[in-house]
Amino acid sequence: MNSPEAATVLSPGPAVRGWLEAAGCVTCIGALSLLYAIGHTLGSHPIGFILYAVLVSALATLAAVGIGSQAVTIMSHPLTSA
Repeated sequence: MNSPEAATVLSPGPAVRGWLEAAGCVTCIGALSLLYAIGHTLGSHPIGFILYAVLVSALATLAAVGIGSQAVTIMSHPLTSA
């Protein structure tokens, strides 16, 4: 028979995935900061660098975790383009 304690224990899967995503985000921010400093030293324009960095980080995030099951619903919501 199942005990009540067993029913309340949550699987560590989603929590572990959240920590891994957070660690990946922090690592990406650190790498972008380092690349920004190198680009600044080499004379690149900061706005151009930021635009390319945002594009590359967005594509890397989508490649790592996927677009999700509700991407079309979120993109078609009226407040998305408000």
